[in-house]
Amino acid sequence: MAYSGGVDSALVAAIAFEQLGVRCLACIGVSPPATHPAKMRAAVEFAQKHRIPCRLINTEEHLDPNYAANPSNRCYFLQKPSFMKRLRTLADAEGWAVVADGSNVSDLGDFRPGMQAAKEHHARSPLIEAGITKPQVREIARTIGLSVWDKPAMPCLSSRIPHGNCRHS
Repeated sequence: MAYSGGVDSALVAAIAFEQLGVRCLACIGVSPPATHPAKMRAAVEFAQKHRIPCRLINTEEHLDPNYAANPSNRCYFLQKPSFMKRLRTLADAEGWAVVADGSNVSDLGDFRPGMQAAKEHHARSPLIEAGITKPQVREIARTIGLSVWDKPAMPCLSSRIPHGNCRHS
């Protein structure tokens, strides 16, 4: 599953591990220009603490000229050719039934181009499928004792650069 260590994906990972055991794998997309090192370490530590199998996946989206151009749908180019494609390839190679993410119903009202990439790679969004909103995610995570239940949102570092402001020398 696509795992960032945020409350949404942590909840999905914890429940998937509870139900599937070692047949669950939480995958963190890693990219030197976009990944916040402390965020990645915290995600790995959470997975280890909860015994959730975890793997780092190098995404290398910065090599894609579509991503490097920094368009408004930049997250699509991170997710589709890089992370989601790699997750789908891994799932097919290792015989996983499903690739999942932590998108929730509250995300549907935002501009989230990465969700289109997830759909194109047939990823499932169990929180959306169950009709669960962000406040409900936090309450469920708190109720089952996940330490990340009140963790603030922490978007990737690339989202801090205004769209269209990348120049290549």
